[in-house]
Formats: sequence, structure tokens, C-alpha cells
Amino acid sequence: MAEKAEAEYYSKDFEWEDLRRVVENDPSLRYHLTPFVSSSSCAAPAVEADAWRSFHRRHSAGKFFKVLIINSVLGHKKIEVFLFDDGFTTEMTKGFMVSNSCAAGNKWYLLKEFPELIRISDPVKVLEVGCGNGSTVLPILRAKQNITVYACDCSEEILRKAEEIIATGSAISLVPRFFTFLLDVSVNDFPDWLFCTSCRRNSSPEPANFSSDSRGENLEMSHMSAFLREDQCCIGGVDFVTMIFTLSAIPFKRMPSVIEKCLSVLRPGGLLLFRDYGLYDMTMLRFLSEQRVGFCEYMRSDGTFSYFFSLDTARNLFLAAGFTEVELTYCCITSVNRQTGKSMQRVWVHGKFQKPV
Repeated sequence: MAEKAEAEYYSKDFEWEDLRRVVENDPSLRYHLTPFVSSSSCAAPAVEADAWRSFHRRHSAGKFFKVLIINSVLGHKKIEVFLFDDGFTTEMTKGFMVSNSCAAGNKWYLLKEFPELIRISDPVKVLEVGCGNGSTVLPILRAKQNITVYACDCSEEILRKAEEIIATGSAISLVPRFFTFLLDVSVNDFPDWLFCTSCRRNSSPEPANFSSDSRGENLEMSHMSAFLREDQCCIGGVDFVTMIFTLSAIPFKRMPSVIEKCLSVLRPGGLLLFRDYGLYDMTMLRFLSEQRVGFCEYMRSDGTFSYFFSLDTARNLFLAAGFTEVELTYCCITSVNRQTGKSMQRVWVHGKFQKPV
């Protein structure tokens, strides 16, 4: 019975075009649609990273889970979502708190959306960009023992939290297949040990060998021995990159370079799996006019950013970086806040993009 329920998946509680007509005909929401005159008041990268570190510190005591693992419908029964937030501020960010039972009950959701992750029988390498507390990684590692996940974030504190959750998240140890590293992808390049220049040029399925004298300074991390064998220069790239409610937290002007970096560490034929906030999502409509910092781009009171993607914007960004489109659609979900009884129309963009072979 449980298997039958899990086989039924819904992502269209309402039509996005219907929501668009309502929003665009509401005078009170018109400021979201007007052209935005750019200013030079954008925060520096260090300030943006500090804002996210502060966010993670504020919420490190609780188990907040990314929006991805919430599904409004299981079979034909609505799931009531518990939201703990400050005026929806927490809920609008990369993750929000839900009841443990809700989170545990929906761990299959990610794999229903991205079944490619578990279709391969050979060893699979996944890079999670902006891993947060590890809630997205957990169901991936639990799904199959042939999957290894490399996860980065800009906050040391949240990486420690992710390691803790992975260490205690399963009866079978997941730790040997989970590696974290500190990185602000909006500013810095991925380290060479993911996919070194030589291996990228050769596009070989296996990382090249190297002599002990040729390592240079590319492998400066003290825990590199956990990633590489003695005869490896890098892990040879990854099969999948997951960007789950991460890109929207980066200022729009830096998104193209971030996507190009993700393309660079994928093996030929590899997939980037994308999930993020969509145009006219409820949280977008709650922002005030003075919080706009760009078209469809907003800054919260805590200094963190949020961008809301149309399908065309997402498509243009990924295709310009060199990806090919595999799948791109709006996911339109009606969630219910049990405390208030309010229905919330959520819009997320779901996409799959492939690196050309």
C-alpha cells in the first residue's frame, strides 16, 4: 500500500497561467512587474556570505529542511505543512522548519523528481552546491550505496551541522560517502580536485594518474586523502550537480558565472538538477516594493537575497552557459499552514540540464 502511495506524485495543484492572470490584474501587486532601474547599491560578496552565515547560526538549533522535500499531495490526501518562521522570512529562504514526521515521510520526494540519481548501477558522484544542513543529501545517500556526495556551502557552521545530520541519519553509516568543503561558489572556483584542467581537456571518464612530484598546490586541503587515491589528480568530475534553492540566493549578475562553474565540473553527458523559486510564488508577492533590488530580485531584512525565476530566464541562463535543456517546468503546489489554516500557492521551477557529450 505504501509503495502504491509513493508511486503517485503530483506537482500541479493549479495552473501557473491562471495564477499569472490573477497577479497581473491585481493593482496592489503591480510594483512587482514594473521595470527596475539598476543601482550600484548591491552588497559586496563578503557581506552576502556573512548574511547567510548569520542565517544558519540563527537556525542551527532546529532541523529545518529545504522546500524541496515538501509535497502537498500524497496520493489524494493533502499533507499539512508546519511552518515555523518570522513573517515567512525563514520559509522564504533556502530551508524552513517542518515537523520531523513530515520530513521523514517525504524523503522519497527528491528521488521521485530526479529518478536519474538512482538509475545507474555503477558508482555515482554527486556535487551538491549550497548544501545547507544536508537535508537534500540525506535521501540521496540513503537511496543507493553506489552514490558518493561532495557538498559545499559558504558556512563552516552549517557544514558541521550537515555532517552531524548525515552521521545520525541512518542505521547504516553514510559518512564514508559524504564529503564537505567550504566554498562560496558565487565568488570562488571549484577546487581542482573535483575535475582538474588536464582531465577536463581530455574528457576522460577516469581521472588521470600523476607522479608525486606533479601535485603542485592544487590539493591544499588537509583532508584530501579522504577524496583521492595516491595515483589520482582529481575525482574525474561528477555525474550530477544538484542546485536546490541555491541559485536564487545569489545576486542575478553573478548567476551566469556560477552556472558555468557547475558545467566545468560535470563529466560529459552529466546532468545538473535544478529546483528553485518560480515567478509569482507566494513569497515573492509578500515582498514590499522597497525590498526590490532588481527585476524579480529582492533583499530580505537580514541581507540575504531571493530571486524568482521564469522558465525563460532559467532556460536562457543555462543554455548560455553551454547546457542543453532536458526538462523545464513550473511546479505549482498548494500548501496549508496548519496553524493559521491559510492556503499558500507555491511556485517552483523544476529543471534538468545536460552537459553536451
